[in-house]
Amino acid sequence: MKAYLRNLFTCSSLIVLMGACNPVFLKGFAKQSPGTIEFRQIFDPTFEKALYKFEISSGRKNLTGLAMFKKIRKSNSIRTVLMSETSLKYFDFEFFETDSIIVNYVMDAMNRKALIHLLTEDLSLLFHQVEDAQMVYYSPQKGLKSLVVKVKGHGSDYYIFRDKSEPPSEVRHKAFLSTRAIVAIDYDEKYIPSNIIFTHRIINLKINFQLINQ
Repeated sequence: MKAYLRNLFTCSSLIVLMGACNPVFLKGFAKQSPGTIEFRQIFDPTFEKALYKFEISSGRKNLTGLAMFKKIRKSNSIRTVLMSETSLKYFDFEFFETDSIIVNYVMDAMNRKALIHLLTEDLSLLFHQVEDAQMVYYSPQKGLKSLVVKVKGHGSDYYIFRDKSEPPSEVRHKAFLSTRAIVAIDYDEKYIPSNIIFTHRIINLKINFQLINQ
């Protein structure tokens, strides 16, 4: 009896792991060599700066204000400042091409390690500089224009493209057994992200950035 239960547990664990290794959204997709496919970043290399309205909501609590994303050419980084409508600074982060992050400033009332880790982990999905060696490409088995690129690292990130010729419309950050965060992205006519929505599976948290026309 014990041997039967042990075997049942092992088989169940394998099924769970197989499911974790093959996300539902990859159904109908097959691994392929990259060929001539160009991986388009969320923020184009020519990006300079953009101003957004933002809202962070968790249950009945929310924080609103403005967010400035600015390319710093000298350091090859993107500076991200979240502030109130009256320019009271909340957070100041800097994301580098090497994937390192500097926390330049955090308001004392929001200086919580868990919050800073969550925000920097989320925002890094937008600015991550993907290297070819980290990528695994998946194309639909029936000739659609869509594409999924898996980026291996701490867990896995899946960049989902509705059209191979456009930037990704969705990013899924997956930990060992579950998807932690999903990012949905819309773009304006210049392919600057116009609406960015972060949702989380494990915690009740949503972050929304809306581009302010400049």
